[in-house]
Amino acid sequence: MALRLRLKPFEKVIINGCVVTNGNRRNTITLSNFGHVIKSKDIMQPEGAKSLYGRFYFQVQTQLIEAQKGDVHIDEINKIASQLYLAAASHEERTALMRALDFVHAGDFYKALSHIRALMRREAPDCLPSGMDADHAPDNSPEGEETAPRQGQKPRSIFTYSVEEEDHGVSSPDRIWNRSTAHHP
Repeated sequence: MALRLRLKPFEKVIINGCVVTNGNRRNTITLSNFGHVIKSKDIMQPEGAKSLYGRFYFQVQTQLIEAQKGDVHIDEINKIASQLYLAAASHEERTALMRALDFVHAGDFYKALSHIRALMRREAPDCLPSGMDADHAPDNSPEGEETAPRQGQKPRSIFTYSVEEEDHGVSSPDRIWNRSTAHHP
């Protein structure tokens, strides 16, 4: 089944590790086969990974962006997931966490992120990616149905990265972003 992405003017999306920027009009992109996709509104900045849930989300997001490099972040994802599992307050939270981890191990990182966002809304709403706050985050339920935008919804912020540390051979999302925008205003 094809995936249709509806993009706002100048909205950014990462597809299989490549940053794609929409032009000055709304457009729809159709992906005919499976690809690792994440829209700018779903990107968590490195400084947003303050809590254990934030670190979990960030590691899965980084694995999605760097999927072509193999399972380089899986050990850290498993380690964080086990810590979250042990700290989970309810059976429902543990079940949702395991569902997200199942998607990670199946290679469907976007669905894993959707489940993690749902957990974060319930358990740690202050840790949601910068483009989403607890009141306006889409409901990424396991069935994949999103709720309609609420009236008076705040505009989503466009993600920007700034890295001042040296590159030590690690390709985090911020470095991918910096490389892709180095020649563009």
